[in-house]
Amino acid sequence: MNLKTQIKRSVLTCICLWTVYSASPGASAAEKPEITNPKMVWIPPGSFKLGSPTNEIGWIALERQWTVTFRRGFFMAKHEVTQGEFLVLMEYNPSYFSARKGFPEDLNSPVETVTWTEASAYCAELNEVEEAAARLPSGWEYRLPTDGEWEYACRAGTTTPFHYGPDLRSGMANFNSQRGEYVQWKGNVANAGGANLGKTTAVESYQPNAWGLYDMHGNVWEMCSTVGSEFTRIAFIDPPFLSPWTRTDLAGHLRGGAFSHDGGRCRSSYPGIFFANQPGVNYIGFRPVLAPVQTATPLSFVPPALSEGQLIINWIGPGTLQSADAITGPWTDVVRSWVNPLQTRAVPIREAAKFYRLRE
Repeated sequence: MNLKTQIKRSVLTCICLWTVYSASPGASAAEKPEITNPKMVWIPPGSFKLGSPTNEIGWIALERQWTVTFRRGFFMAKHEVTQGEFLVLMEYNPSYFSARKGFPEDLNSPVETVTWTEASAYCAELNEVEEAAARLPSGWEYRLPTDGEWEYACRAGTTTPFHYGPDLRSGMANFNSQRGEYVQWKGNVANAGGANLGKTTAVESYQPNAWGLYDMHGNVWEMCSTVGSEFTRIAFIDPPFLSPWTRTDLAGHLRGGAFSHDGGRCRSSYPGIFFANQPGVNYIGFRPVLAPVQTATPLSFVPPALSEGQLIINWIGPGTLQSADAITGPWTDVVRSWVNPLQTRAVPIREAAKFYRLRE
């Protein structure tokens, strides 16, 4: 068997194995359970290009494009989890922009200053409450979205930098337009007279996208669950969810930008990076999805012996994590320090998994 055939077979094996891992047997593409939660919006199955074209101003290597397919639809919360929702379910409010910090009470503002552990605990508690009330569809669960789910839902069929279109101007979302409005083919352009509220606003204060989702740009960054699986340059089908409930030492991605950031960081494809054990801050929140449970155990397998530079192996295995997958870097096992502009680093993990991609 020649090298080219080995590469082709290994990549096909990877895709097939991940498909087994991430999709329930016999799942119907059109399956849509009946739910009674009016705050959850149906996101239909389909395919899209994750990331953005290299000529999009502000593009970074983590935005390399490839195709992601969802054979099953899912639900996403139409707005970020509010302080009121978090308070009712968890019986406390960790938010900085709250009465305990001297701000006017607004329980319709997004909860923030939450950790990944707290966001995951909220989802777990929501599952218990909904299941006890017989409102949780069988085989479905509330959890944080993957990067792919978040961007697919945010875009709602668009290919422009924002679901609004090519620009993000002052007043269109809660972001720091004084630091920079985003203008097509120019990028961030400072607007000294533009809006800079310096805090969160009540959810649903701005226009939603075509699928009825609010604040996908600005207000607070939103935590996503995926660690590496959708940043491997493979055309994924049903990308896997890596549960933060058992992986508290991993990095995740933030999406959507925040009130304190310029327009460029609010683009549909722009990913921020955070670590699961980092303290909460007042510009990070979350919104859950309701999606099919992934029941299979992550698979590991031995790659064929290939020469350096032919097949890139992005490792997630006991001991280290290459958090940004060295998309443009040289052949490497681990990135041991912060590297601009990708801001990648190695962090310890406990469970083994492997991701493969062809070198371009």
